[in-house]
Amino acid sequence: LAPGLYENEKKLVIPFVLGATTMFLVGSAFAYYIVIPYGFAFLVNFGSTVVSVMPSIGKYVSFFTKLLFGFGIAFELPVFTFFFAVIGIVNDQHLKEFFKYAVVLIFVLSALLTPPDVLTQFLMSGPLILLYGLSILIAKAINPHKEDEEDESEIEVIPPHYYDEWDYAFDSYKPDWAAVYERLHTHTDASKIDRI
Repeated sequence: LAPGLYENEKKLVIPFVLGATTMFLVGSAFAYYIVIPYGFAFLVNFGSTVVSVMPSIGKYVSFFTKLLFGFGIAFELPVFTFFFAVIGIVNDQHLKEFFKYAVVLIFVLSALLTPPDVLTQFLMSGPLILLYGLSILIAKAINPHKEDEEDESEIEVIPPHYYDEWDYAFDSYKPDWAAVYERLHTHTDASKIDRI
């Protein structure tokens, strides 16, 4: 990949790879030590008074792997935010405006990546919402939103410059015809006014 990257992009590769690997391991560890024990216990005890739970090793491995990879990928959110903020695609204002939609997407993603129970879904969606807040702080530090120097609503409208009162009298939106006649009478010979 190195020949196809600019020099500044090459400098981002190592931090991006290290950050992505670290966050994936953190997400997987969170799933292994917190989500899987509580989630599996919840699934086993749910309805245990009615039926006996007999999980197979294949389904347990599938459940285990799905949660590890799901949480590992989900915890990459701050890393991708950092990368997009560095190249100028997103800033903190964009993330703040998208927050209400992000919450809905997080719950949908949690429902897809976790087993069909409320506990594991909340164990994924809760940290993801916190990571989204962390992503806003990262974007604010890397690529903060810049206010416009002048707000269009506050721009003062300056009337056009007139060279003298004569031009103003004729070019204004509502000319004072009495004032115009008075200026004509003052600056022009009365015989010329009669001819006009």
